Amino acid sequence: MVIVFWPTRVTFSLILVAGSSGAAGLYLMLGLVLVLAPFWYLAIRSGRRERQRWVRRGQAFDEGAGTMRRGRMAGHFHGREVALFYTGGGRRRPRCFNAQLACSSPLSFEIDPRATIVIGKAKNSFETGDAGLDRDFAFVSDAPERFKAWFQKPENKQKLVAGLRQSSHRCRVEMKTGRLTWGIRGGLETEQDLLSAPTASAQSRFIQTDEAKLGDLERDRTRELLENLNQLAAALESEF
Repeated sequence: MVIVFWPTRVTFSLILVAGSSGAAGLYLMLGLVLVLAPFWYLAIRSGRRERQRWVRRGQAFDEGAGTMRRGRMAGHFHGREVALFYTGGGRRRPRCFNAQLACSSPLSFEIDPRATIVIGKAKNSFETGDAGLDRDFAFVSDAPERFKAWFQKPENKQKLVAGLRQSSHRCRVEMKTGRLTWGIRGGLETEQDLLSAPTASAQSRFIQTDEAKLGDLERDRTRELLENLNQLAAALESEF
């Protein structure tokens, strides 16, 4: 999605200055309005669409809606506290969509795609014994033996591996201080569908053609992600 931002306060200040400078200033003000109008229009449309996306995501919650505060949408899913939010967005830290669920497991660990680890070996890193998984992902924990004991049970391994494979190598998982977080680099699949359009005009056509369908996909894929995360949280809790 193409989102256009403009320093609104500075823009209006320039218009006010131009408007108080006589006829020449009036023409300058009109010129500024004409030049900037498309940017305002695109910013307003993009902001409205982004709000609609969050509304659709919140429909997956128990309440049928979420509460947006400081860039995080909060609610409950199957009785658990849940939050949806973004992190990163710069050159060093790619944009990542995160679903975070309350989980009472005492385990603490992180799982990251190896492709995202730039240099060296993380402290407290270990291997699970699954060659394919260890090749693609890095595991870190201050209690690796405890994690491996949980992971060696087929039903637990299946719940974790299925989610990792479903999101290809774009996902990361973190269990820390009572919160289980599942992050997807680049955003949900709906955002990936949009970003795969080669040009801004292609993205615009994609939105106009499939806007209603995109809304339903936002809700359904958010619910699917939370269902998988809830099952993983229950599996982590059941062993301790």
